[in-house]
Amino acid sequence: MHVGVRIKIARKLKHISQTKLAEHLGVSFQQVQKYENGKNRISASKLAAAADLLGVTPAFFFADGQAPAGLDGNIDDESAKLIELMSNEDALALNLYYAKIENPEVRRSVLNLVQDLAAAESQQNLHI
Repeated sequence: MHVGVRIKIARKLKHISQTKLAEHLGVSFQQVQKYENGKNRISASKLAAAADLLGVTPAFFFADGQAPAGLDGNIDDESAKLIELMSNEDALALNLYYAKIENPEVRRSVLNLVQDLAAAESQQNLHI
Protein backbone atom coordinates (compact mmCIF):
# COMPACT_ATOMS: atom_id res chain seq x y z
CA MET A 1 0.00 0.00 0.00
CA HIS A 2 2.79 2.40 0.95
CA VAL A 3 4.70 1.73 -2.27
CA GLY A 4 1.55 2.24 -4.33
CA VAL A 5 0.91 5.62 -2.76
CA ARG A 6 4.50 6.66 -3.47
CA ILE A 7 4.09 5.56 -7.11
CA LYS A 8 0.96 7.70 -7.36
CA ILE A 9 2.68 10.70 -5.76
CA ALA A 10 5.68 10.49 -8.11
CA ARG A 11 3.42 9.99 -11.13
CA LYS A 12 1.30 13.03 -10.28
CA LEU A 13 4.35 15.18 -9.56
CA LYS A 14 5.68 14.33 -13.03
CA HIS A 15 2.23 14.84 -14.64
CA ILE A 16 2.29 11.32 -16.08
CA SER A 17 -1.00 9.52 -16.70
CA GLN A 18 -1.77 6.04 -15.47
CA THR A 19 -2.04 5.04 -19.13
CA LYS A 20 1.48 6.26 -19.94
CA LEU A 21 2.91 4.51 -16.87
CA ALA A 22 1.01 1.36 -17.78
CA GLU A 23 2.40 1.40 -21.34
CA HIS A 24 5.92 1.81 -19.96
CA LEU A 25 5.42 -1.13 -17.59
CA GLY A 26 3.66 -3.31 -20.16
CA VAL A 27 0.46 -3.59 -18.11
CA SER A 28 -3.07 -2.15 -18.31
CA PHE A 29 -3.93 1.16 -16.70
CA GLN A 30 -6.29 -0.82 -14.44
CA GLN A 31 -3.25 -2.73 -13.18
CA VAL A 32 -1.53 0.59 -12.38
CA GLN A 33 -4.66 1.58 -10.43
CA LYS A 34 -4.40 -1.67 -8.48
CA TYR A 35 -0.72 -0.99 -7.73
CA GLU A 36 -1.51 2.55 -6.57
CA ASN A 37 -4.43 1.44 -4.40
CA GLY A 38 -2.43 -1.37 -2.83
CA LYS A 39 -4.74 -4.07 -4.18
CA ASN A 40 -1.90 -5.75 -6.12
CA ARG A 41 1.80 -5.93 -5.36
CA ILE A 42 4.27 -4.64 -7.91
CA SER A 43 7.28 -6.74 -8.86
CA ALA A 44 10.80 -5.47 -8.33
CA SER A 45 11.40 -5.28 -12.08
CA LYS A 46 8.23 -3.22 -12.66
CA LEU A 47 9.12 -1.01 -9.68
CA ALA A 48 12.54 -0.36 -11.22
CA ALA A 49 10.90 0.44 -14.57
CA ALA A 50 8.46 2.82 -12.87
CA ALA A 51 11.34 4.53 -11.07
CA ASP A 52 13.11 4.97 -14.41
CA LEU A 53 10.09 6.63 -16.06
CA LEU A 54 9.29 8.76 -13.02
CA GLY A 55 12.87 9.95 -12.60
CA VAL A 56 13.33 8.63 -9.08
CA THR A 57 15.41 5.88 -7.53
CA PRO A 58 13.62 2.68 -6.45
CA ALA A 59 14.41 3.72 -2.87
CA PHE A 60 11.98 6.66 -3.32
CA PHE A 61 9.11 4.22 -3.06
CA PHE A 62 10.14 3.28 0.48
CA ALA A 63 10.29 5.52 3.54
CA ASP A 64 13.82 6.90 3.88
CA GLY A 65 15.09 4.41 1.31
CA GLN A 66 14.10 1.44 3.46
CA ALA A 67 11.11 -0.84 3.42
CA PRO A 68 8.45 0.77 5.60
CA ALA A 69 7.26 -0.79 8.81
CA GLY A 70 4.16 -2.82 8.21
CA LEU A 71 5.08 -4.24 4.80
CA ASP A 72 3.59 -7.45 6.12
CA GLY A 73 0.22 -5.68 6.04
CA ASN A 74 0.20 -4.45 9.64
CA ILE A 75 0.20 -0.67 9.29
CA ASP A 76 -0.43 1.44 12.37
CA ASP A 77 -3.43 3.82 12.40
CA GLU A 78 -1.34 6.97 11.99
CA SER A 79 0.48 5.56 8.95
CA ALA A 80 -2.78 4.35 7.43
CA LYS A 81 -4.31 7.83 7.82
CA LEU A 82 -1.26 9.45 6.22
CA ILE A 83 -1.34 7.00 3.31
CA GLU A 84 -5.06 7.64 2.82
CA LEU A 85 -4.49 11.39 2.93
CA MET A 86 -1.71 11.28 0.34
CA SER A 87 -3.96 9.19 -1.89
CA ASN A 88 -6.49 12.03 -1.98
CA GLU A 89 -5.95 14.29 -4.99
CA ASP A 90 -7.17 17.42 -3.18
CA ALA A 91 -4.83 16.82 -0.25
CA LEU A 92 -1.92 16.25 -2.60
CA ALA A 93 -2.74 19.42 -4.54
CA LEU A 94 -3.05 21.42 -1.31
CA ASN A 95 0.39 20.23 -0.22
CA LEU A 96 1.95 20.97 -3.61
CA TYR A 97 0.59 24.51 -3.65
CA TYR A 98 1.52 25.05 -0.01
CA ALA A 99 5.09 24.06 -0.82
CA LYS A 100 5.21 26.79 -3.49
CA ILE A 101 4.56 29.51 -0.91
CA GLU A 102 7.96 30.94 -0.02
CA ASN A 103 6.98 33.56 2.56
CA PRO A 104 6.99 31.89 6.01
CA GLU A 105 4.36 34.32 7.34
CA VAL A 106 1.99 33.48 4.49
CA ARG A 107 2.63 29.76 5.03
CA ARG A 108 1.83 30.16 8.74
CA SER A 109 -1.37 32.08 7.83
CA VAL A 110 -2.47 29.27 5.50
CA LEU A 111 -1.80 26.70 8.22
CA ASN A 112 -3.76 28.77 10.76
CA LEU A 113 -6.66 29.10 8.31
CA VAL A 114 -6.80 25.34 7.74
CA GLN A 115 -6.59 24.67 11.48
CA ASP A 116 -9.41 27.17 12.15
CA LEU A 117 -11.60 25.63 9.43
CA ALA A 118 -11.03 22.13 10.81
CA ALA A 119 -11.80 23.27 14.36
CA ALA A 120 -14.98 25.07 13.22
CA GLU A 121 -16.15 21.97 11.32
CA SER A 122 -15.38 19.79 14.31
CA GLN A 123 -17.42 22.08 16.58
CA GLN A 124 -20.26 22.13 14.06
CA ASN A 125 -20.30 18.32 13.92
CA LEU A 126 -20.50 18.17 17.73
CA HIS A 127 -23.72 20.21 17.69
CA ILE A 128 -25.49 18.07 15.10
